[in-house]
Parts: sequence; structure tokens; C-alpha cells
Amino acid sequence: LAVFSFCFLLAYHFPFFNGDFFKWNDPFTTKVQIPSYASDMAGYINKLPANNRILLLPAFNNQADSYEWGFWGIDSLPHLFTNKSIIANSANSPEIISSIYISISQNEENTFLRLVGRSGVTKVLWRDDVLYSDKIRTSKNFSQVKKNLESFNGVTLEKEIGAWSLYKVESLYYAPVFHSIDSITYAQSDVIRLRSIFKEEENSGSSVILFDQSLTDKNKDILLFSRKKVIEAKCVACGPMTFNKTKGGLLMQDNIKVLPNSPFYFLSFLKEQQIQRLYENNPIRRIDADLGYSSKRIVEMREIANAKARNDTDRFFVSEAIKKYNALIRDVIEQAGNLSEDKKNEAFMKISIYLNSQFWFLSVQKNLYDYALEDFEELSVFMQETINNLGSKIWATNFTDNKIRYFLKLDESGMYDFNITAGDTLAQTVTIDGINLTEFKNLALNKGTHKIEVSYPVAKNLVDSVSATESGELRLEFGKRIKIPIKNFNPEETYFVSFDYKISQGRPNASIIEKEKTKQHIWNLLLNQNNVWSSFSAIFEPHRGTKSVNLEFYPTGFEITGGTIQIKNLKIISVYVPEVFVSRSIEPSMKIGSPKISFSRVNPTMYEVNIENSTLPFVLAFGESYNKDWRMYVAEKPIPESQHYILNGYSNGWLIDKKGNYSIAVEYFPQKIFYAGLVVSGISIFVIILIFWKRKGKL
Repeated sequence: LAVFSFCFLLAYHFPFFNGDFFKWNDPFTTKVQIPSYASDMAGYINKLPANNRILLLPAFNNQADSYEWGFWGIDSLPHLFTNKSIIANSANSPEIISSIYISISQNEENTFLRLVGRSGVTKVLWRDDVLYSDKIRTSKNFSQVKKNLESFNGVTLEKEIGAWSLYKVESLYYAPVFHSIDSITYAQSDVIRLRSIFKEEENSGSSVILFDQSLTDKNKDILLFSRKKVIEAKCVACGPMTFNKTKGGLLMQDNIKVLPNSPFYFLSFLKEQQIQRLYENNPIRRIDADLGYSSKRIVEMREIANAKARNDTDRFFVSEAIKKYNALIRDVIEQAGNLSEDKKNEAFMKISIYLNSQFWFLSVQKNLYDYALEDFEELSVFMQETINNLGSKIWATNFTDNKIRYFLKLDESGMYDFNITAGDTLAQTVTIDGINLTEFKNLALNKGTHKIEVSYPVAKNLVDSVSATESGELRLEFGKRIKIPIKNFNPEETYFVSFDYKISQGRPNASIIEKEKTKQHIWNLLLNQNNVWSSFSAIFEPHRGTKSVNLEFYPTGFEITGGTIQIKNLKIISVYVPEVFVSRSIEPSMKIGSPKISFSRVNPTMYEVNIENSTLPFVLAFGESYNKDWRMYVAEKPIPESQHYILNGYSNGWLIDKKGNYSIAVEYFPQKIFYAGLVVSGISIFVIILIFWKRKGKL
């Protein structure tokens, strides 16, 4: 028995002894033997000067670093065993880093050199042994990226050890860790577009200050030094939840406890009127309130019409509910007219979504026309006319026709340069306020809101022509799926899917299925289960490791006979939304200084900066990642946080107006607290030991 038990335990733990125990996702394992070439390269990197910053290539996949010899980690391997700053596209990396990666893949040499100069990247570490988490893509899949890098002027091979190669990067746009800014570009944008801005930038010493509407008061001082202004156009309905003029999508309230025929209804209605008066001078809040109450009126009509015991008085309540509904819709349209052009457009889209949802909700109610025919006919006409009227006024992207639409808000008139990022396909036409652009420089634009439309050739449908063009029934058998694959699929692209459908029998549904090697991602489309023609449209961005994508239809009900759905106008296309912005040179209100600057590093969290011959206010840039806890002291007096800015979307900058020669201390404040804590802890331990020693002596 003892021998048997010993053999059983040995066999049970055999995977631990042969190493298979550590393989959680072969070949990735928690027990790895780091190749000698990686250790040797780490040793070489550790001997480099401390100011080097190293960019990793190929880029991370899903914010993880993984290799064909088994290592997989959220943190990069070079970061774990080198003492230098390692730059990669991790989850917390600033936008400037992703811009660098894109500039390499797009073979944009000048943009790459500008970005690495601004971010302080001096080396690039290429690893030929990378294996992505999908176990499919390796470094060989990015051979073109490596060719682009090696073709750039200023990029030379410095050291090659085994599968790892270290490249030296030299750029004319490098700046010391501490330096003054000789030119400022003011970027008015919700999303950082550093790559696009630097691509157009001519001044090597310029730094971008990202403008945020909520920080207007803070930025107003430093903006006095701006020499260039960049304003981003906002794409309308370009995100995953695209706007569809014929689509509702809102869930309606199932039931209401207090109906108009209740003696307590006046209390509920009185509360509604109080809220409307409260938002009398707030159009956006008033619109939201009115739309909510309009849906309530719709459900009230349905509840009264579907009641088992009905009389002429109830019909009066239905008529009153319809009148109140019409008044609410007229009020929201009137309130929308008080908004700016772009906000009015947003309000019209919201109203249209509500109206379409309410219309489809009523369309499946069978008892309405039996009870109050004339009233509901008038309501239907009112809703249809309002929906069509709104549709003609709404300005929104139309992916079906490949027309990308934007709003551009300018706070001053002037001469502007128009910029649009180029994709694989050139735009057919670009219009501003309906006028075709033939020249993109020195455009005279007035203050206010402008409409921009960028039109591309109608994209090729990526689903089978038979499925896309023929209208007919899809018979969904019990337990079976109809799969429609996307042809020429590319996980790096964005896709638009749209189709019209009508459910004839059962509960058919549809999903977009993204398949990787070992897993899949499912996006349930949640089709309306009504026996009426409906439309579906949406944008989706595949996961990077996806190999193929299918649009699949299948029955979800408990009918043995399956389901039936009619599909027409099925379309799946690849879409591209370019960045659009305008820029103009402006005369700065104040001259910016450029004193002589030198610095020394006291420790990793403290620097001493010497300023000489300062005669004008200047902006001191510090090339470490922005953090409000970086503090600057001039003559031991802290510079206010209101003069601390984010430069280039990631680094620190301070506005300093002191003249003459002086020293500045820069330190990371939490480190001071840490040191103070160490002192307090040390004193506490000493006191405890002293007390214990004295008590022991007494014993």
C-alpha cells in the first residue's frame, strides 16, 4: 500500500517535475528560461547613459508582451530587467506614443522624427522573437514596419544580439529634459491629435498645448504666447452607435400605475408642470424632460386603449393624452431652436430617435384603431410629418453613401488652412457649407459653426452579392445558423453593417462573431421582435487578434419550427473617418522669452535648474510624464498649479515670469512625504526600542 501511494503521488505531480505544470497557455508559461541574447542585450542597455529612452517594436498586442519562448506579461520584459526608460503602447501610455507607432507603420519619416524628438526617444529595440497572444502573429508579420524604420534618416543599427536589435535614433527635434519653448501651438480639440498636428508643424521648437473648454481660465495666460491655432472639426454620428433616421432603439415603459382616468393623476401632471417651469431657461434639460413625458403619454394611450372595460370618458382621456403629446413634441422642437447649430443638431437627432421608437411602439398595438380611430390617425400623421421634417434638418454621417460629416466651430473670423488626414482612398469631394473646396490653403472663414462633408467613393460590399442584393426569407431551422462571412477581412479596419429586416415567425436574432485561434467575441445585435420592417446599422471595430468575422442569423425562441426573417439591403463595408482640422497663424499678444537653461539631477525625483539672463516671461518644459504632484519652487516659493500645464499631451510645463538669474527646484512631492514617513518610522522604532530596553533593565 505504501509503494502504491508513493507511485500515485509521483504520477499525480509528474507535470510539476517535467515543467508542464507551469504551462498555462502553451507555449506561454510561468516558468521561463530567458535566452542569453536577451540577457546580453539587457546588459548592454544598462551601460548606456541614464537619459536614454527606448521604444519597443513590434508594438504590444492587447497591452501585453509575449514571446515564442514562453514569456507572457502585462509589463514589458525589457522594463523588468533594464534600468532605462522603456516606452511601449501600454494601457496608460500617452497619445504621443501611439502616434509614434502609427507614423512608423505609415512610413511617415518626418513625423516620426518630430515625435521622437518631442518625447525624448533615443533608441528603438526590435525583437524578432515576439509571439502575440493569439499565437498566430509573430515579428515576421511586421516586417514592413521594420523596413520602414530602417529606411528613416537618422535611424541606424547600433547593436544586434541574437533576435534582438537596438537602433540608434538621431533627430533634429530633440530637446533637453529642461528647455524653454520658443513657439506654442494652441490646439482646440477634445481628442489629442498630435500626429496630425506635428505632421503639419514647421517649427521644431514648438510644443502643443491641448485646449480643454473646462480649463479656459487656466489656459488664458499661456495662450497669450500662441503663434498658431488648431481647431478640430467634430465628426457627427461616427461612433459605434451610429444615427439612423429610420431607427428607434429606445425601450418603452411597460406600464404606468397612475393613468389619466385616475383621480390622483392631476398630482402627477402637476409635478411634470413644475419640472417644466424649473427648466424654463435651460433648453437642454427641458428637452430631456419633455421627451420623457412624451413617452409617458404614449404608454398612457396604450394602457387606456387596451383596458378591458372602456367607455366614452376613457376615449376623452386618450384624446387629451394625444393633445398633450403633440404639445410636448412641439415644445422640444421649439426649445431645440434656442440652441447653437451643433447642439440643435444633437437635439434633433435625440428627438428623432424618441419619435421613431414611439412610432414603432404604437405600430404593434392592435387595439388602438379599434377604439379611437380618428384620434390615432391624426397622431400617426403628426408623427410621420415631424419625423420627416426632422430628418431633412439633421446633419449626420451617412456611411451607406460614404459621406462623413462634421461641425467646425470658429470663435473668430480669419484666413485658415484646411487639413484632412489621408487614408488608403482619396476623398472625392470636400465641401464647407455646401461649397466644394479646390484649394485648401488661405480659406476665408467667418466666425460661427460650419458644416463640412468629406465624400469617398461608395465602398465595396464585403458580403456575398446574393445575400446583399436579393430580398427574401431566411428560413432559420431549429438549432441551425445562417453564416454570412465578411470577405477580405482586416482586423485593423473599422466596419459598418446595415440591413433592413422583418421577422415573420419565431424569434430570430443576429450576432457578429469575431473568431480568433482559440476564442471568439460575440456581439448580439438585439433585433426588434416586431412583425414590421425595421432597420439596423452600426459601426464595429474588430479585436486585433481576430482572424475572421461572420454575420450570423439564428432562432432564439422555443419554437421547434425555428424562425423566419426577411432581409434586404444587407451591406458591410470598410469605413474610414479622417481627422479634419483647420489651422491659422496668429500674432502672439506677448513675446516669449528664451533664457539660458542648465540643470542637474539631484536624484530620480528632484532636479535643480539654473536660469540665466531671463528678461521676458517664458515656458519651462520638463520632459517627464505630466503629474500635478511635480512641484516647482522659485526662491523656495512654489509656482501655483494654475501655471502648470500639459505639453504635447504628456509632459510638464510651467509659465515663469521672474527676471534675472536664479535657481529653480523641481521635485516629485509624494517622494518628500515618503522620506518624511521614513524619518517618522525610524524615530518611532528608535523610541520603541529605547522604551523596551529601559523596561528590560528594570526587570
